[in-house]
Amino acid sequence: MDVAVDPDYQGQGLGRKVMQYIDSYLSSVALKGSYVSMIADEPEFYEKLGYKLVSPSSQGMTKKFQPHA
Repeated sequence: MDVAVDPDYQGQGLGRKVMQYIDSYLSSVALKGSYVSMIADEPEFYEKLGYKLVSPSSQGMTKKFQPHA
């Protein structure tokens, strides 16, 4: 799932509030040792919220599949 804030409303702390809500929920239900994996288009934003880059110990990867005709 993607989380995005309309550009007209960016810079007002809305993305931070959304992520704080998500983090709070996850903290209340996650099993000990669980972690969140993501592809971050703006890693600096997430680092401010306590997320850490995994490289070079791990690398994110993607593969796009096309439906068969």
